[in-house]
Order: sequence, then structure tokens, then C-alpha cells
Amino acid sequence: MGTSSDPRLSKKVGRFYCGRLAVRTLRIQDATDRMTAWLSDPEALEILNVPARRLTKTDIANHIRGFDQRTHLLGGIFDRSNNMLVGILQLDIDYRLNRALVNLLIGEPAYRNLGVTTEIFIPALDYGFINFGIDVMVANVLLRHSTLVRYLMKTGWKMDPKAKGQIKSAVDGTMLDVQTFTLSRSDWNAWKQTDRAKRIIQILKSRKP
Repeated sequence: MGTSSDPRLSKKVGRFYCGRLAVRTLRIQDATDRMTAWLSDPEALEILNVPARRLTKTDIANHIRGFDQRTHLLGGIFDRSNNMLVGILQLDIDYRLNRALVNLLIGEPAYRNLGVTTEIFIPALDYGFINFGIDVMVANVLLRHSTLVRYLMKTGWKMDPKAKGQIKSAVDGTMLDVQTFTLSRSDWNAWKQTDRAKRIIQILKSRKP
């Protein structure tokens, strides 16, 4: 890992736009009661594989405080029309390998299953590859999330055949299949040149805040 003088390890305050949405560094004052409700929602619990907990705004603020915004980054996804926080985007960077683990949650139920993941992911991956010098993005996915698996496979991600395992469900204790997917910078750039990618990118550009 780089030394404390390594410019890559400076604190990062980022912001980028995704049509109707924006992503920016999450701040302690962004903690809201609505965020505490996310972690009592069954669908969010299933996606995150975390047990139900009774959280407070202080708990959320402490969680945000735990990200150094250098190698462990936490961004908020905001609806630009009303500035509502609707989700979070997490990036954990290993500069020794120039790899980053990506996690995304759409917390507000009204914003799920509306293409928000696609709207966020394409600009987010561009931002990460360009601004942080990442060579490979990594995502660990529960295989029961078949829609997400199909989405990753259609956007250039590849299954890592050596990185498949099981984890225990935090909800009911059953064993769940988990698969690691990777996306290299070169594969991402190649995917963006496909006709499918160009159509998606054009649609996203047409969406107004």
C-alpha cells in the first residue's frame, strides 16, 4: 500500500451526475430517519444479507463516520429533482492491486426496479476507472439475485470461476451461494463500444433532472 504521502490516499470529496440522479460523498449530516427505515425493509435486508436491527440517526452517522473517504468511500445517491437520498454507493479500494470492491443499494423502495442501477452504474464505473486509476472492479453477488447476475453479464462483467462460495443468511441462517464478478478497465472500454452500450448511454444522456 502507498505511504501517507501517496496522493492516491488523499481524502476524496467526489460528485458526479447520472441524468436524473447525482452521487456525492456522503456526510454525517446526511444521516436521516429514512435511512434507518431502509434496514428494517425486508427487501433491503435480503440484498445486504444483514439482520434486522433497530437503528437511530446516530447509528447511521457513526456508520458514515467509519469511512475514511480515502480507500473506503461512501457516496449518497440523490434524486436531483428533490434532493432526496435514495441509495448508497460504496467503493473499497486496494491500491496495491489497483482493484476496488463495489457495492450499491437503492434504499428507497419507490426507486427500485426502475432502472436506477443502470443509471448509476455506468457513470460510477467511468468515474472510478478514470479518477481513481482502478484497473479492476469487483462485485460479490448472491446468485439468487438472478436479475443482477444477468445485468452484470450483459455489461461486460465476468464470473471468476475460482471465487464461488457460500455464506450464511443473516436473515434465516440458510446457506447462500455467492459469486465474485470482475470487470477490467479494458473490458469496460470494449463494452462501451458495443451497440447495446451505445443505445443505453444515449438513453441515459436524454434523461433530464
